[in-house]
Amino acid sequence: MNLSIRPVYRRIFAVFILLILSFVFWAIVVRPSFTTIIERNNDIEETRFQLGKFNGLAAKKVSAEEALVKVTASQSNRGEFLQEGTSALASAQLQTRLQAIVKSNGAEISATRTLPPQDYDGFQKIGLRITLAGELDAVKTILHKIESNVPYLLVDNLELKPSRVQGSANQLRLDATLDVLGFLPEGG
Repeated sequence: MNLSIRPVYRRIFAVFILLILSFVFWAIVVRPSFTTIIERNNDIEETRFQLGKFNGLAAKKVSAEEALVKVTASQSNRGEFLQEGTSALASAQLQTRLQAIVKSNGAEISATRTLPPQDYDGFQKIGLRITLAGELDAVKTILHKIESNVPYLLVDNLELKPSRVQGSANQLRLDATLDVLGFLPEGG
C-alpha cells in the first residue's frame, strides 16, 4: 500500500510537526530558563533593597553608638556621680561630705558604718549607714542637702525617733538612722 500524500499536505504536516516540536522545546527548555532568570533578577533586586536597609540601619547604629559615647562622657563630666577611683575612696569621700553637711547644720553623727558596695547597671552603689542626732529643722535641712547636692545622693531606710535629750524650747530633737547611697561609674 502506497500512501501518497500530496506535496502541499506534506508541507503543511511538516510545518505542523515543526510547530509542535518548537512548542515542546520552548516549554521544556526556553520558558523555564527565562522564568529562572526573572526569579533570580527579582531575588537580586530584593537583596539589594534589603542591603540598602541594612546599611542604613548600620549607619544609624554607628551614629547612635557615637551619641551614646558623647552622652556618657558628658554625664561623667557633670559630676552627677561619685568620681573617686575605688569604692573605698568613694566611701571615705562620701563620709567626709556627710560629716560636713551634718556639722554645718548643728547636728552630730554618733555612728557611721560603711555598707558593702553593690554592682548596679554599670555602676557601683556605694553606701553609708549613719546615725545622727539633731533638732527637727536641722535633720530636715540635712536630708534636703543630702538629696539635692551634686553628686546625686539618695537617702534610704530612714528611721526617725524622738531623742531622749531635750532640744531647745520649741524644737523637737530627733535621732535619725539612714542609709546614704551614691553611685560610682564602673572603672572609677
